[in-house]
Amino acid sequence: MRAKWHLFVALLLLGAMAGGCAYTKDRVNDLIDVAGAKVLAGGGVRAAFGFGPYRSPVSVGWYNLHKYGFEGRAAGHWTESGGDLVIPLEYEIAAHWGNEELGENVDEYYDIVAASENVSSYRTYPLNRYRNYGDAQITFFPGCLGVEVNVSPIQVCDFVLGFVTIDIVRDDHDSREADDEMDDEMEVADAD
Repeated sequence: MRAKWHLFVALLLLGAMAGGCAYTKDRVNDLIDVAGAKVLAGGGVRAAFGFGPYRSPVSVGWYNLHKYGFEGRAAGHWTESGGDLVIPLEYEIAAHWGNEELGENVDEYYDIVAASENVSSYRTYPLNRYRNYGDAQITFFPGCLGVEVNVSPIQVCDFVLGFVTIDIVRDDHDSREADDEMDDEMEVADAD
């Protein structure tokens, strides 16, 4: 049984690397979405446990961090700075290099901030595509070097259900295209 599982995973990865079909890429991406790990470097201190889509932390610290690693599909190098006293007092994030998903995460974060500052936008308050209810994240940065890890039980469900083409997170190729088309139609309607 174990050999069949290893063969199955190897075929999925080979299909994705060879530019395989959207279905195969979606399954590999859904598996990648399950967890994240980052090495932290910089100044300050921070200890945090974040839970939920916005990772509202139970956190204490003041920091200016460089993060290297991945969080689901977002991978690369980014900086986060701010201060927390149980809740965030100040927070900024910037992507320096990495894949497209890292840039999307940063852009979506600032879209969320803009929506929260504009009461009329609450009805269209965006939810980050790669963060979900039930997500958990732990950050330990005692100064100079640290680590951060996260896991998403909902992404585990999305990965498993994806094999029968159920996309509960709406992050597969077809779902993203449909969402982009709907956004384009809404922009045209708003312009009228």
